[in-house]
Amino acid sequence: MSHTQFLPEEHHEPDSWHRHSDAEGRPMAEHGSHVNVTVLSIAFVAMTLFMVVAVAGIIVYFDRHTREVRQHALETTTEASDYSLPYRQQAKDQLDGFGWAADGSHIRIPVEVAKQQIVTRYAQGGGH
Repeated sequence: MSHTQFLPEEHHEPDSWHRHSDAEGRPMAEHGSHVNVTVLSIAFVAMTLFMVVAVAGIIVYFDRHTREVRQHALETTTEASDYSLPYRQQAKDQLDGFGWAADGSHIRIPVEVAKQQIVTRYAQGGGH
């Protein structure tokens, strides 16, 4: 089943918008018929400089921002003083002092004393 449809060609006379009278004066010149290379060059240079300055500014901004974020992540002195330094001192005190072990069944001695006892035991040939 072939249906071929055609639109009839309509040729109307141009309306008043298309007709120009002598009262309108001389027709306007073609837009863009005369190119001013100097103005176009200045506009091109200005846009290029603006883009270079904008991109450089963005690079500097994000470099500074990234550096600040990295410094904040790496510099943990305030967090260390609040969280890890008390535990560090407590662990150091346990390693350097005498006391009872956490379960209460063993005695804790300083690390340096324990090292010296091991060296002495091996020097005497006692081994394990």
